[in-house]
Amino acid sequence: MPPRRRFVLTAPLPGCDVVESSGVAARAPRARLETLETHMSHMEWQRQSTEDLAVIQMMRIHALEARARTNTVEDVGSSC
Repeated sequence: MPPRRRFVLTAPLPGCDVVESSGVAARAPRARLETLETHMSHMEWQRQSTEDLAVIQMMRIHALEARARTNTVEDVGSSC
């Protein structure tokens, strides 16, 4: 057998280095998972901020409506 042919038969196939590929494969999903978790926590923070803002605005509207009702009752009571 020619030496070149022997080298091809004894060399590992491209992409078959199990030790290196498993290490790379373990790091890639972990990094992706950390990125997704960071993104999800940021989205949760934004959602919570939006809900807080909506509650604050509803409380302000409620206070303004209560004040308007009080003013209307006072106006009706003083005109009699």
